[in-house]
Amino acid sequence: MKVYFITISGKEALVAAKAKPYKNIPEDHWEILCDHFASQDFEGNSETGELMSQLDCFEERHFKNNSWRSEYTQQKHAEMIASREEALTQAQAQAHEITDPVDPALSAKSVMGPISIDEYAIMTQSLGTRSRWQKRVGSLPRLKSVGGPRATSISNDTAVQCEHAETIASLKQ
Repeated sequence: MKVYFITISGKEALVAAKAKPYKNIPEDHWEILCDHFASQDFEGNSETGELMSQLDCFEERHFKNNSWRSEYTQQKHAEMIASREEALTQAQAQAHEITDPVDPALSAKSVMGPISIDEYAIMTQSLGTRSRWQKRVGSLPRLKSVGGPRATSISNDTAVQCEHAETIASLKQ
């Protein structure tokens, strides 16, 4: 519904968006939803107003009332934060290697922009992925039909992806 809200006019023309309700939603309910979609609370972090990172969102969902929901989530969050810090230090080290000693204005940050970290890869490394679904790949074949052991979690390895590609190719034949 939010995508529909954005496509018909979004925040800029809130009145126009309210005039075109989504499918079978009553107008009064649609107006409430439009107000919610246009609110600052819906857009991101209520404290700063910025979009939250995936790791910060994980923390906000699992850290309530000054305690973690479980020890498992606390451990996984600590792993993800450590991985993010490690990736950030590696990226900064690479940026310092690229810095031009003759002209410091041509540093990596000025040429390439701010350092970005793939938080999805960090979360996948710590939490694993679902056994039959991978982002940007789609649904994988059922392991029962292939005859392999049932997996609860698969890491995002290139070897695993190659194995899945071979399995898919053999099933297509």
